[in-house]
Amino acid sequence: VVSAVDANVGVPAIRYQFQGATEQLIPSSQGPLPFDVPANIPTALQVTAMDELGNTTNRGLSLVVDTLPPLTALLISNAANDALDLAEDDPALRNAAMLRETLRINPQVPLRLYPFDHGSGVRETWVSIGASAFTRYLGETLSFPQSGLVEIRCYSVDAFGQSEPVQSRMVEVDVEAPFVAFGLTNVFVP
Repeated sequence: VVSAVDANVGVPAIRYQFQGATEQLIPSSQGPLPFDVPANIPTALQVTAMDELGNTTNRGLSLVVDTLPPLTALLISNAANDALDLAEDDPALRNAAMLRETLRINPQVPLRLYPFDHGSGVRETWVSIGASAFTRYLGETLSFPQSGLVEIRCYSVDAFGQSEPVQSRMVEVDVEAPFVAFGLTNVFVP
């Protein structure tokens, strides 16, 4: 709701405009009016109020109406992924978030969670590895000390308290080097 008051001569109307949109007029005879704010994109609101004598006040406000929860991706940690500016509508990120297929790695492969929310921002991320309870994720590399199939579960919460559904991905950790055997035939031994 936007309203303006002038105790002396009154405000006949208020003009407002969202970033990139057409300016709108609210006659003061209609009183304070609610209006819709574009959702899930940061936007700027500019309001101008003029009293009957032409005295003007301009006010600006940056707004974010965040209706979407964050998204957390499990990616191999490297310079390219660490520098990503993740976008909510990026199909590559959606595919990388938590795929249904099993990820096969050795323990030296650094895995990290990459949470993002372009609305209000990520407040916290939680992770569970194997049968462990959820713990707060602080950006560390995930570690896997032994071979086997491990389930990684995680979720993030944005600044408005919106939580994404728990994401799950299976990781197969292989800590053993391959075995090499020779099969020789027709060997001459002097």
